[in-house]
Amino acid sequence: MQLFTKTHAQTPKHVGIVLQGLREDLGQRVEQWVETAIKLKIPVLTVLVPTDTDEAVGKFVHALSSWQGITKYQVKISVLGRWYAVSDHAMQLIKQAFEKTKDYDGFFLNLCVNYDGQQEIVNSCKILATQVQSGKIDASAINESIVKENLFTSNFMPPEVIIVTGAEHCLQNFLLWDCGMARIVFTDKHWEKMTAKEFGKIVSR
Repeated sequence: MQLFTKTHAQTPKHVGIVLQGLREDLGQRVEQWVETAIKLKIPVLTVLVPTDTDEAVGKFVHALSSWQGITKYQVKISVLGRWYAVSDHAMQLIKQAFEKTKDYDGFFLNLCVNYDGQQEIVNSCKILATQVQSGKIDASAINESIVKENLFTSNFMPPEVIIVTGAEHCLQNFLLWDCGMARIVFTDKHWEKMTAKEFGKIVSR
């Protein structure tokens, strides 16, 4: 069951962001985007986190989960991708963020860590192949909805807007199954220059 269904409202219900380069102040910028999204009544934000080093990713997730806005706005943090392949210390910090926010439902912040959209689709196909072999489902029953059910984003509707920051105009394999009908915006700006005001302008167009 999807947490959200599509509407014809101008304001999107799900926004994705592709980032380039991970720095310590990224957490502060994401916090600003979350606050803007909440003001605009956008319930889901999915961010492709640059996987520079496991240590940097762990610190980033920990800093976000320690932000007072997490509790104030009841933000649930989910990490999508092969996050379990990061270092033990980084994995522990990610698990702590899960545990702290698991019961929150005021806003949904998805962080794509060690994520590859092609591999996500391949994994879904492998699960379905196993289910066909075991007789759990018939091959003729496989459709778009069933593939979606086995993706990392299975509980969320596809994003209506994807923002790609930086000079490199590339989706970087981000949400490949879900991006088909999304409006993709290439900003030419590094994420550090995409202020809350700029974010609000893009998603409200």
